[in-house]
Amino acid sequence: MEDDFIRQQELGRFVDKLIEKKSPGQPVANEVKIRAIQDLDERITNAVLGDLNTEQLQELDALVNSDGSESTIQAFFDNAGIDTKQKIAEAMETFSAEFLGGENA
Repeated sequence: MEDDFIRQQELGRFVDKLIEKKSPGQPVANEVKIRAIQDLDERITNAVLGDLNTEQLQELDALVNSDGSESTIQAFFDNAGIDTKQKIAEAMETFSAEFLGGENA
């Protein structure tokens, strides 16, 4: 639970930077920020989990519900051949380019 809160804070800071870059000094509705954070979080999740098959997803679900430690989860992704840092970076880069659009990207 705490990890989710920390992740949302980190995504929020990332989105804040994008908003400031896109609309410097302009007020932005909180709903816009919340939707952007949710969209980014979903894109990251899809990027990381997207290459897993049904069996792997079930195995991951079981791991999360039992041990759930960061090292166990990372070992799972390592064994599955998924570079989570790369997937996250790519998802954030794509989101950033789409969010900023045009010459701001």
